[in-house]
Amino acid sequence: MAATKKTAPVKKDTKKITREDIETKIANTLDTIKTQLGDKKFNSLVKKAAKLFMHGIKKHADDKPAKVSVEKPVLPVEKKIKKVAKKVAKKASKKGAKVK
Repeated sequence: MAATKKTAPVKKDTKKITREDIETKIANTLDTIKTQLGDKKFNSLVKKAAKLFMHGIKKHADDKPAKVSVEKPVLPVEKKIKKVAKKVAKKASKKGAKVK
């Protein structure tokens, strides 16, 4: 029997593929400008734009997810007033002043 060798799947560079996808999308979108600028100038500008987009994607991918702040339940106005009144009464009692 002949032994068959299994080759490992080729790992594709995801950055390069993503950049090429962005380049094609930009080129397809701005096809009308291509005639005004010329092919060479247009292609160089598209490559630069794709690199800038990739830099932005990389920058945001490294960011940590935003922390979700837990909001305290909002107390009704009456409860807030009572709370403040208690604090004032405590401070006044420490100083020895009379509270009405």
